[in-house]
Order: sequence, then structure tokens, then C-alpha cells
Amino acid sequence: MNDTHTTKTTTRDHCFNCGTTLGLDCGAAEPDYNEDFCSIGCYRGTLAKSEHAHGRIGVLNARISDMAAERDELTNLLNASIVANRAKNAEIEHLLAEIDGTK
Repeated sequence: MNDTHTTKTTTRDHCFNCGTTLGLDCGAAEPDYNEDFCSIGCYRGTLAKSEHAHGRIGVLNARISDMAAERDELTNLLNASIVANRAKNAEIEHLLAEIDGTK
């Protein structure tokens, strides 16, 4: 059976960053940087992308936190509105009962 999926226990066939075939040195070209990258440049490029992604994750986490705070504030306002409406409804029911009792 020919398994096309790579796992961490096997060596990758292509550079993780640029996709070139690993293990094929062309003339005076530098050897592969390691089992995952064809060059130090690709390795560093992936690190830079990773740092950028971590920065974006931080920004997104902050936005999620802000949205959760807004959700909590809106939930509190909604609950206060529900309580106020229940009080008004009780007052109306009381007034209606008084009106019905006087007829």
C-alpha cells in the first residue's frame, strides 16, 4: 500500500516553506537545512510567518475578549430590561385588577 500522508516519524519530501523537493542538491546549491527546510532562508521565513501569526492571534484574542465584554454588558442590560418590564407588567395587572373591582 502506498501511503501518501506524511507523519512526524517520516521525513518530508518537500520544503515546509517553499515546497521544493528536499534531498536534491543542484550543483553548487547549498544542502538542505534540515529534514523540513531546503535552506536557512526558508527556515527563517517560516519563523517570521509564525511570529506574524502569533501577533495576529494576540490581536484576535483581544478582539474576542472585547466582544465577550460587550456581550456581558448587553446581557446585563437585557436582564435589567426584563426585570423592569416585569415590574411594569405587575403594576399594570394591579391597576387592571383595581379597575375590574370598581366596575
